[in-house]
Amino acid sequence: MTIEDIEKRKALVNESNTIISNAEKELRKLTEEETKRLEEIKAEITELENKSNNQIKTKKTMETKNFSLINTIRNVVEGRQQDDLSLEVMQKGAEELRKAGVTYKGQITLPFEYRSTLVSASNPAVETSVLDIQTPLYNALTVTKAGATILNGLVGNVVIPTYTGSNVAWKSELDAATDGTGTMGSVDLKPKRLTGYFDVSKMLLAQDSVGVEQMLRNDIVNSIAVAIEKAIFSKIVDDNAPKGFFAGFNADTNFDVAGELSWEKVVELESKVDTSNALMGNLAYITHPSLKGLAKTTPKASNTAVFVAEGNTINGYNLLSTSSMATDITTKNYYGIIFGNWADLLIGQWGGVDIVVDPYTQAGNGKIRIYVNAYFDAKPRRKESFAIGGLKEAEVVPPSTGGN
Repeated sequence: MTIEDIEKRKALVNESNTIISNAEKELRKLTEEETKRLEEIKAEITELENKSNNQIKTKKTMETKNFSLINTIRNVVEGRQQDDLSLEVMQKGAEELRKAGVTYKGQITLPFEYRSTLVSASNPAVETSVLDIQTPLYNALTVTKAGATILNGLVGNVVIPTYTGSNVAWKSELDAATDGTGTMGSVDLKPKRLTGYFDVSKMLLAQDSVGVEQMLRNDIVNSIAVAIEKAIFSKIVDDNAPKGFFAGFNADTNFDVAGELSWEKVVELESKVDTSNALMGNLAYITHPSLKGLAKTTPKASNTAVFVAEGNTINGYNLLSTSSMATDITTKNYYGIIFGNWADLLIGQWGGVDIVVDPYTQAGNGKIRIYVNAYFDAKPRRKESFAIGGLKEAEVVPPSTGGN
């Protein structure tokens, strides 16, 4: 009951007590008008109380209508029937996978995001979030923090048009005009199966804690995020995975910039992008945490206290890091570093999440193995938007001791 309703009910009760009290003081019966008013007051109070009860019921319905991944997995392990909400969520996940044109075989199929509409007497349609894997996943990706472009809910193979350069030129009054459309091309995105697993103890699955539920969802999110970024920054060619910056998209022997970490080298990465007329959009550096740490302790010039990286920026551009970045890419101790317009990195996502629950493989260890399958692809839209480097710690030359 709202504050306004509480005050209204209080006023009605006071009015009713006053009517009865006046009649008693005057030693008389209630008049016809007083009796009629008391009936009206009673009806108004009943209406306010019914309204309050409906609000409480609606709140309880909304609170109890929560999807539980732990309970859903537990039902699979124990062979129990799923509750109505779990069936509703899994049906939506299966629909998304079928629509995307990808196969699934798990006992649990989840959409990346699902909202359910709750219906009650006082609230004909209240939409509430039941499951959201998508938001925490993209929050966990370093490339999305840098500004990568996410394409959700794709269906089948997708062709993305690209544009490079321009043929516009100055001409004399009588010269023929030239075509100014530049160079058109395309980038193909195809669903690639991302799969991984993690083990969960049976004791953990027996819990009903909100924290444990969130931890399990985070395990799924993190396993997907790590796999995506390992593919994007990998130095290993894998035909089943997206082409990485250091393998497939760009050979690891063909860096734009390579050598010892220095101010000149990182600025050279910017210059490579600038000379391709691509210094625009979501510009940032991404490297390995170790190289990021080195950049914070490497002076711009000798005998100065000004370093290559200041806080989380280099030359005013954001500096991000991920342990998925390739290391030892040409020789030992070389770390990958990329500067560019990350809006031109496309990440495609198809369907939902297919989960296979395996209660047998780790049964002897009291654990349940959970396999996660999802479909993604990632590819740069314009090669010119990125400069790729391989840098290592500068070698310290010991001072000469001289001699006689």
